[in-house]
Amino acid sequence: MKMKAIALDLDHTLLNSDNKISEENITALQVAHEQNVCLIVATGRMPQAVTRIIGESKELFSYFVCYNGALVLRSSDSTTCYEECVNYSDMRFLTDKFDLRNHNVVLFSNDSIFATTTIDDKVVDHYKKRTGATFEYRSDLTKLDCRNFHKFFVYPLEISNNYNPHTESPLEDTVYKQALEFNSNRLKIIKTRLGYIECTSPFVSKWDSMIHALKSEGLTQKKIMAIGDGYNDIEMVEKSHFGVAVDNAVPELKAVAKHIVGSNNDSGVAEAIYHFLELTH
Repeated sequence: MKMKAIALDLDHTLLNSDNKISEENITALQVAHEQNVCLIVATGRMPQAVTRIIGESKELFSYFVCYNGALVLRSSDSTTCYEECVNYSDMRFLTDKFDLRNHNVVLFSNDSIFATTTIDDKVVDHYKKRTGATFEYRSDLTKLDCRNFHKFFVYPLEISNNYNPHTESPLEDTVYKQALEFNSNRLKIIKTRLGYIECTSPFVSKWDSMIHALKSEGLTQKKIMAIGDGYNDIEMVEKSHFGVAVDNAVPELKAVAKHIVGSNNDSGVAEAIYHFLELTH
């Protein structure tokens, strides 16, 4: 059975360490598109960052699943297919547990980003460089109660002291465990390997949002491939019929993947596409 849809994570999966899509991956995406395979970006990124990074390849994709599934857009006209925002009181319930003198909270609303600290730090700098995003600084979260947020970050400012985006920080793990303890299932909390935890509505997932988008395409779970590397990809890789992990994926993802391909720097996405489309290249 050949696949009819592919959900692709971006960072550390479709994108290499230079934050680019390799020529091999672009060619494979073009081949899949010509085979009438529905291509879906499934990422934690905001919409403008998705459009910016995939550039001219945008025409190959049918849907953008952004913010880990909190916002789904049709790529052709940017219309919203699905949306699930964070409850403001639930966001405040968690963030009030952390001392904001020592932690940063970063909130995302469509293509707007708000941060609680004005201190430039390496986490923010890396995010700006990787996505091209700009930040507004708001120390008082009460003034944001009228906004709809799709996702927010929390991380200790101490992470910035020796920040390495390629190494999972013990400090991130500490905040993750604290947030789980505080949370009481009000939010979905995921580690990122980038120093911060990501928080969304508890009803959000890349998998559920992707399935919602594909209902109009008449596609079933058995015809979908999902490929990723991180904690936020585990559910979609585990539930898809063709679940793929790139070689640089976290062990928890590799454990549920049905197939493992080369790393993001070795065009593992292209390898997966050719394998499951039963094509040679």
